[in-house]
Amino acid sequence: MKYIFFIIVILHGLIHVPGFLKSLGYAIPQLPAINKLTGIVWLVASFAMVATAFLYVGDNALWLLSGAIAILVSQVLIISSWHEAKYGTLPNIIILIVVVGGCAMWFYNHKVEKEIQVMLAQKNILKKPAEKIITENMIKRYPAPVQRWLIHSGIVGKEMVQTVYITQKGEMRLNPGQRQWFKSYSQQYFTVSIPAFIWKVSMNIYLLPVIGRDKFADGKGEMKIMLMGLVPIAVAGDNPKIHQSALQRFLGEISWFPQAALKPYIHWEAINESSARATITYRGVRGSAVFHFNTKGELVKFVAMRYKDINDEKPTEWVATVKGYGEFHGIKIPTSFDATWMLSDGPFTWFRFEITDVSYQ
Repeated sequence: MKYIFFIIVILHGLIHVPGFLKSLGYAIPQLPAINKLTGIVWLVASFAMVATAFLYVGDNALWLLSGAIAILVSQVLIISSWHEAKYGTLPNIIILIVVVGGCAMWFYNHKVEKEIQVMLAQKNILKKPAEKIITENMIKRYPAPVQRWLIHSGIVGKEMVQTVYITQKGEMRLNPGQRQWFKSYSQQYFTVSIPAFIWKVSMNIYLLPVIGRDKFADGKGEMKIMLMGLVPIAVAGDNPKIHQSALQRFLGEISWFPQAALKPYIHWEAINESSARATITYRGVRGSAVFHFNTKGELVKFVAMRYKDINDEKPTEWVATVKGYGEFHGIKIPTSFDATWMLSDGPFTWFRFEITDVSYQ
């Protein structure tokens, strides 16, 4: 889609060049007489279109401004030579739609960036200073499988993390009958002193750009997925089920920063030698899940009862299965997962993803 649009804009830009050549006296019978000043404007429109194409493919936000200018100049010229150039309006409409969508996505991403900054600014809201170095004594009171996990992860001897930044790549399906997987790229920010996260995702669905944000902050969960930044695909929030589900998501994702398992907002209880139940409570929201480990102390599965939809009367079993492990900054963490809803008519694996980078602060 990206390169198709690039080609459309390039070709449309080059089509403006004959208007400039006509003003220099070249014989182009398809165009009426054009004076030199107007010819320069045709050339400016061409340059603006070509610049827009290259800025767009280079992910430079200036393409929005250059695109808007190019469309305006181009359409004025087309109107002035309507009989001969009217069909140039069609590519201008296509480019305009993409520019409007691009502006909407820019404003949406800008809003999300502000939310991230506000969330990160709250990381020191607790007056009690965080423990500097994690020791074995700190984990002795936890169930045996949790102790093995924390020791194996390598957090002993390291500082307590305050914020976490993660990048992911993955594939997503929207419903059980869908065969095609849509590639996704996402970034996620966490605070650990208080449980909070913001997850940003971008993907293409049938060649159309989709952006979205899922978050838990101030004890509330909210999700918003937008087509081209304009059309809501999935919006959920202001509901206790969403708040609980988002908090449970945070709980499962501490597998990427096991230090959070020591925080007072999480309570652990043993189930058997290979599993333990974690219950997380924050600002009146409460959720729980079961962590399953192997004999080495690696997390192999995370299981929670979550609401798939706010209209569901009962929660559905949600399973995150670990598919691979890696190490970042001396911390061993699961790096690839399959996320599955255990539906009444069978398992629905809707998301599979891989961690590509982790930063701890």
